[in-house]
Amino acid sequence: MLRVKEFAMPLARIGRTSRPKRRKKMTRVFATVTLVCLLASGSALAGISQNWGVISTAGDPDPVTAFDLNNPGASNVGLGFVDGNFNRGMDFYGESQFYYYVSTDSLNQPGDRGLWRWDNNVNAQLFNTPFSDSGDGDATLSNDYSRFFISTDDGDSTSGDSIYVFDNLGGAVTFAEIGETGLSQLIGIAMDPLSGLLYAYDSGTEALYTISTTNAAPTLVGASGVSLGAIGGMDFSADGSTLLLSVAGDLYKVDKNNGQLTPSGDVGLNVSALSYRVPEPGTLTLLGLGALALLRRRPMAWRGS
Repeated sequence: MLRVKEFAMPLARIGRTSRPKRRKKMTRVFATVTLVCLLASGSALAGISQNWGVISTAGDPDPVTAFDLNNPGASNVGLGFVDGNFNRGMDFYGESQFYYYVSTDSLNQPGDRGLWRWDNNVNAQLFNTPFSDSGDGDATLSNDYSRFFISTDDGDSTSGDSIYVFDNLGGAVTFAEIGETGLSQLIGIAMDPLSGLLYAYDSGTEALYTISTTNAAPTLVGASGVSLGAIGGMDFSADGSTLLLSVAGDLYKVDKNNGQLTPSGDVGLNVSALSYRVPEPGTLTLLGLGALALLRRRPMAWRGS
């Protein structure tokens, strides 16, 4: 920390101070102030304590719950409800806003399948998909927030899960297939905010893959060595340091370098979708310079337009 006496320069010496010294001293001051702001920004990005959210199958309609990864289950807080059932993938773009995918029509509600937006407990359907899939799948936003990828079984003549994408999320939404993966049970997909790679966990082969966003071709990262069930969800934290997978209510941290899983608690719910909750942009705006400096170093600090 800079001390006050570092600025207490006798007046007689001011004229003799060389320009390079003044620049050096100002650089030190700027660096220190920037560091303080960065630390403050980092705290803001760590943000809310219940910084993970899930959709579970605990009701009709399904509830949305937030939790703290340091104390899952005991820290659970209800946020509201989605529109119905068969929710297979979600991704927050704010603390209280996310997109989610309904894979087939909800109970007694024809036409529910497709893309939805949840905003402070208000649900809006953005697109109705042409096919149903009552199996397992997941969804994730792209790092520029413009695309929403899903893994799903479209029921065509090629067996296995496909990758589809919703585009133009803020306008007239479109829906298109990227390609077949050849994998049978993609229970988790997530976009790495650092590398931009799309990761996927397949419970059919019990392994982690990267998936091409051009043709959906999978590349094996590594086998987990763990036998998991179905219905889950996967997402990265905003800084890319944690890749979290949910299988029912069991939580696992995933090593993106080799696919190994580390048990990380139990959220106590039958989870069908999981996502990291990101701090509101307004929080960072209040931090000014520090937030700006931090954002220049991080590809993603929050999701959304």
